[in-house]
Amino acid sequence: GRRTILLRRCYLNPNAFYRFRNNFVKAGFQVVDCPSFTARNKNGADILMVIDILDALQHETRFDEFIILSGDSDFRPVILRLRAHD
Repeated sequence: GRRTILLRRCYLNPNAFYRFRNNFVKAGFQVVDCPSFTARNKNGADILMVIDILDALQHETRFDEFIILSGDSDFRPVILRLRAHD
């Protein structure tokens, strides 16, 4: 069947990825700016994503599916939590 996408969010560093922001906005994404905290370009994007995922699990709307695109292997515990919530 056809999917209904309820939330579209993109978490990005506005300084490093400013040229892509408009493309995400035009595609219907809510862009969450995650500026760098350090000189090594570390930001809080992963933490913000996890907080939003946990908030979604507590919401009265039932989500059938989460699609997470990340190059960060730290998301394995999040995937396990999502599976635990079926």
